[in-house]
Amino acid sequence: MPKVRARRGFSIIEVLVTLVVLGIIILAVVQLISNTVGFESQSDRRAIASNLARQKVEDLKKGGFYNIAVGTTSATSGLYTITTTVTATTATLKVIHVTVALTRTPTALLADYTTEVFQRGL
Repeated sequence: MPKVRARRGFSIIEVLVTLVVLGIIILAVVQLISNTVGFESQSDRRAIASNLARQKVEDLKKGGFYNIAVGTTSATSGLYTITTTVTATTATLKVIHVTVALTRTPTALLADYTTEVFQRGL
């Protein structure tokens, strides 16, 4: 009787185990990339919101102390809602508070900026 040679190659179980391991590794890499992109876009939104808040304060300051109206205003700029609150704490001091949030989720603030403006020339 002739000798039966052992077959060389991989069994179906070995191939399936390898595919499962590769699938898990690929899913982990895809999740990592997805999280990285998400954090980057969130960082970009915060930077834009911060710049919008600072720009709003600078625009108000340019107009001068007497042209800064006391009260609350809200405006939309693209994806962002900018809310400005001005209070007069004394006759010579106004506090400007600017918040910037995404228009679709206004409770999630991206930037919160407060500054004081003093009357000059007294």
